[in-house]
Amino acid sequence: MAKEKEKGKDNEKVYTIPLRDAWKGPCKKRAKKCLYVIREFVKRHMKTEKVKVGTALNHEIWCRGIKNPPRKLKVQVVPHEDAVWVELQGVKLELKKKEEKKKETAEKTKEESKEKPVEKGDAKKKGAQAVSEKKEEVGEEKKEAEAKPASKKEAPEKKEAKKKEAPDSGKKQDPSEKLPPKAKLH
Repeated sequence: MAKEKEKGKDNEKVYTIPLRDAWKGPCKKRAKKCLYVIREFVKRHMKTEKVKVGTALNHEIWCRGIKNPPRKLKVQVVPHEDAVWVELQGVKLELKKKEEKKKETAEKTKEESKEKPVEKGDAKKKGAQAVSEKKEEVGEEKKEAEAKPASKKEAPEKKEAKKKEAPDSGKKQDPSEKLPPKAKLH
């Protein structure tokens, strides 16, 4: 079934997972089924409920599309805190503890708070400058559009269209005139 090689550090294990069960279903669900098969395999062998799939393993499954995933994969399984991580063999997993992540986020928030706070007056000035710059840009665009002469072909067509609409708009039409001759109202 699956070959198992144990490594000494951190209870890391290497498995070759057969993915033939994914090929039994519909072809447009094979890659999704592969991920399911991998998770079930790791749950069974590592006796855990939380399984996380690494990005390199996910990419390897999906790289040939949904219809043609690999038939088998060699993976390394590493238990970390409350979950088990599965990754392609040879890819280095950089797992950080929750405490380290909390420290990093705290440091980022401190750095953001150390930045110079913007005073209310400064913010209003900056906002007013931005608005005036936008108005200037819009004004320049309008001037450019007006300065460009209309092409010779476009100008006569517009004039003709206006002439055609003008005589019709002056007269009031009876709604029965628009209907075909048989449908005139009496």
